Amino acid sequence: MDRSKIFYPSISQAAGLMLVFIAFAIVVALPFESFAALLPAPLNTNPLIQSALGLVGYGLAVGLTIRRGLRNKSLLDGERPALRFTRVPAGILAMACILTVFMGFILTVLIGLLPTPGWYEQVMDEALRPNVFSFASVVLLAPLLEEVLFRGLILEGLLKNYRPSTAIAVSALLFGVVHLNPWQGIAGALMGIFLGWLYWKTRSLLPCILVHATSNLLCYLVGTSSSNTTSNMAANLLSGPPLIALFFGSAAVFAGGWWWLGKSVRRHVAA
Repeated sequence: MDRSKIFYPSISQAAGLMLVFIAFAIVVALPFESFAALLPAPLNTNPLIQSALGLVGYGLAVGLTIRRGLRNKSLLDGERPALRFTRVPAGILAMACILTVFMGFILTVLIGLLPTPGWYEQVMDEALRPNVFSFASVVLLAPLLEEVLFRGLILEGLLKNYRPSTAIAVSALLFGVVHLNPWQGIAGALMGIFLGWLYWKTRSLLPCILVHATSNLLCYLVGTSSSNTTSNMAANLLSGPPLIALFFGSAAVFAGGWWWLGKSVRRHVAA
């Protein structure tokens, strides 16, 4: 770590970039999503059109934020930004995705313990529609763009300025806060710690994008095929001994798998 120079972004600059993203979401993404209401019936209630407009608006908001961040990095660091897509062994990628399944179950149960208001259920229903545009936005575009922004740009700079634990914690916190609600925010922050650790250890966006896509795919499949809410799942867990065992078993498997993953990554880096 070069202590003689402050690289972009610092913690305050990273927080500022998140404000830029929120501003783009309000100015760019929301108008796109609201445009469907201006269309004549029945187009104004067509889920496919709504999802397509949401995809474009979201992509523009995140893309413009990334562009602003890369421009700032180039100007302040005096060098052309480079995103890291280093090759990672297939075994490490596979284990990371397997651990994501267990972590997804754990987070779903924990977040389900929070009371869920009706408006949040409606927001999730609108975000997780069973059509190609919703799938592309949630499972393909979001993992790619968000990992470039939060790990490839923000965490990369923070790792040059602070200790790894601080850099990972700050990037994870920002990743959670930007979701703007406690249910996704808590899950996002906890997932952000794992994603940040992966990036720090591998210095590659590939496992981060794959893990993020796996997590979002699980959410998408559950959200579009199940009528049970996360609150019901948590209630079942707390009242059913077999599910309690499954929860703590999943936590143990995740912890052991993370330990194994750390050893495998160290061997890969050493080689």
